Amino acid sequence: MSTLFSRRWLWVALAVLIAPSAGCGADDASASIPGHVQIAIRSATTGRVGKLVEVEALTSSYVTAYRWDVTDPKGGKVDVQAQSNQASFTPELPGTYVIECFADVPELSAPLYDRATLPVDSADNQRVFQLQIITPDTIGAPTTQQEIVVGDGDRLGVTVIVDDGVKVPMVVRDDQGQPRAAHVSLWGELGGALLVDRYLVGGQGAMKLSGRFDALVVPDGTDLAPQRFSGLQAALLAGPGWEAKLDAGIAVQGDVFDDATPLKDAVVTVRSGVGALSVPSTVGTTDQSGAYTLRVRSGTATLTVVPPPASGRAIAQVDGVKIDGDTSGWHFAYADLPRVQLDALVTQSDGTTPAAGVRVVVESAAIAGVGELTTPSGKLTAIGRIKRELVTDSAGKLVVPGSGSASGAALLLPPGVYDITLTPSSATPSAEGPRVVQVTLSASQPTMATTLSLARRVVLSGRVESSLGVYNGSDLRPVRASIKITDSLGRVFSTLTDALGNYKVDIDDKQTYSVFVRPVVDRPLLGAEKTSGGANATIIGPHLEQVTIEGSRSLDFTLPRAVRLEGVVQTNGGLVIGEAIVRVLCTGSTGCPPSRVIDETRAGADGSFQLRVPLPDENAKP
Repeated sequence: MSTLFSRRWLWVALAVLIAPSAGCGADDASASIPGHVQIAIRSATTGRVGKLVEVEALTSSYVTAYRWDVTDPKGGKVDVQAQSNQASFTPELPGTYVIECFADVPELSAPLYDRATLPVDSADNQRVFQLQIITPDTIGAPTTQQEIVVGDGDRLGVTVIVDDGVKVPMVVRDDQGQPRAAHVSLWGELGGALLVDRYLVGGQGAMKLSGRFDALVVPDGTDLAPQRFSGLQAALLAGPGWEAKLDAGIAVQGDVFDDATPLKDAVVTVRSGVGALSVPSTVGTTDQSGAYTLRVRSGTATLTVVPPPASGRAIAQVDGVKIDGDTSGWHFAYADLPRVQLDALVTQSDGTTPAAGVRVVVESAAIAGVGELTTPSGKLTAIGRIKRELVTDSAGKLVVPGSGSASGAALLLPPGVYDITLTPSSATPSAEGPRVVQVTLSASQPTMATTLSLARRVVLSGRVESSLGVYNGSDLRPVRASIKITDSLGRVFSTLTDALGNYKVDIDDKQTYSVFVRPVVDRPLLGAEKTSGGANATIIGPHLEQVTIEGSRSLDFTLPRAVRLEGVVQTNGGLVIGEAIVRVLCTGSTGCPPSRVIDETRAGADGSFQLRVPLPDENAKP
């Protein structure tokens, strides 16, 4: 226990906070015993599940050793962290706890003794998590999720029932009735979760399915359009199997021009439908004349044109295209937009030393009017995004592919807002890190000269400790942990602590990060945890924190207590499922890492697993 209480406070606490039963020297039989011990509790008159309780023994005698014993409302022994006359524990169950103290005095043959009771209420801030089960491909069962609640004081144990469904034979056939290799994705009905994603070699296979589902079949080749099948029922297909009979779909013929010139090697796709219910087309690639052919399903669609990188044109998108029959004469032409010359010098973080070999990715926000699609039913305007990938030469200048120059030719871009990502090469000094710079190009400024500097790397170091403190003379604070530091762009810096809990990692300066610290080895079971049923005792859990970095600094983390969740994965028929991936996912935004994964493990061959689930209000830095 980290806090020492003043004697004056403790004696007041005896009268105000707790009324112990008669302690040593409190009755007639003990009146002749020299000394007594009394328990003081630092809490309100009622405890709360998940909240630390701190106690201290007061005595007027010389005591050589103290022993503490705490019993929960169900008669189980509670894990107590003790140091001399101070102790602490975290209630996991609501109800009345019995706290006992034994104090050894050299002059006495029996220890001094005191007993106190503490009522504990349920947690007032329960936290809800999702338990996710991903079964091996050989099982064929869909990903399963179920809700778990932490904070009501119950030790956590769960049996996860995975509905492995029924075996459904499956074959994909072309318009001639022949089997066709295809990629098959099965979704929950009406755009639900992805259930199965599998490639059928030779167009045939079998899957275990349950309930109702939709299927998206993408066949090999370009002669058949992908197709969605809706409202399928596994129970009705188990016997006869399912045949996905494909037809050619609707043919679309068109061309792509760069202003007035045919554009070769542009990739054209069409996706009909909306959102999760949409269906892709086959892929068309333009020839020397800019022409392409593809096949698609009817509906309102979106046309996408991906130009060859050397063209410098935007990836174009046209929404609201109507498809209701075979269509020819689609003509897409890129507009001749004004161009701004970007003359960039890339330097190291000092702003002056040229940085060679830096990978430079230039990406625009949406740009209106990049082109126009003409169809038999009318004209539609395209929006687009520019993405160019370049590298710097020895002078820190951009090398533009197709420019015929290795010394940094002009980079011409339409007016707009651009994010420029700088990634140093392996030969760049370690003190230099990636950086994202935003620039705005205006048509009123034909040439923009700018210097883009790499980020300065700084060192973040410190120590990861547990909240267990010292137990029986052993320092339980150092923790072996993994540390994932995520910036605003989703880049992750990872490291592990050493055996003493120390870590050190190079990260970018002047950034705000999400730091997720997760123990990789549980503490050995202590005290009451060694008794039967102790496998669910409180342990050390993960910690999440937002930090802003300004120069190298030291940052320590204290990992909170957590509840061990143990269980088994099995089918609805009672068969265990081994080797399943089991994850605890957070459900809110507070205390949630970018991946949403709080803890993860792989079930054993017998289907059993153990995970850590944070206690309520235990994910903030103490």
